[in-house]
Amino acid sequence: MKRAWAAPVILIICSLTSIYVALTEGMSVQTVAIGFVVSAIALFLAHRFFLNIDFLSFAVPSPYFFVFIAYLVYSVFKGGIYSLLCIFNRGTDVMLVKYQTSLKSDILKCMLANAITHAF
Repeated sequence: MKRAWAAPVILIICSLTSIYVALTEGMSVQTVAIGFVVSAIALFLAHRFFLNIDFLSFAVPSPYFFVFIAYLVYSVFKGGIYSLLCIFNRGTDVMLVKYQTSLKSDILKCMLANAITHAF
């Protein structure tokens, strides 16, 4: 008996594992194994408790997914090349920005600083 569900399930688990490995920024056998187990458990729990539809029909990505991935890779490389050109050719224009805020949490202040940094 052929199992038609096995390939999409493995594809989803491998995709979630790759996201886990990317987020933990570590490529070791232990990281991949933990990511695979956590992904399998998350997929099982999502299917068991949250999904009332057949998730296997969503395992095949649409063409828009590949366009998004291509644009994402293009944007990352474009930003990296631009940063390298700024560093090596033009130098960096470091500016200190004084901004009065009513934020109390250091995490919120850090998020605000990152937003200002990435805006310019």
